[in-house]
Amino acid sequence: MWWDDKAARVQQGVRYDENKLPIESHDEDTARRATVHMREDVVLLVSYLSSVNRQLWYLRILVATAILCLLVEVVHHW
Repeated sequence: MWWDDKAARVQQGVRYDENKLPIESHDEDTARRATVHMREDVVLLVSYLSSVNRQLWYLRILVATAILCLLVEVVHHW
């Protein structure tokens, strides 16, 4: 889908930009903390996506119910 292609282009752009930066060495503690922060960020993003998916599901049910009610009303007045 188009959004997958866009996400892949963004990922490639970030990877390209990161590869242009000079390689720095970090101590083990800094690397561990960075890993923990990255995991926390990933969990937060997954949580946001789950919330959006849930909201879209409820919206889909609401729209389907509204369309059904409109169809019943149209058939009833016909």
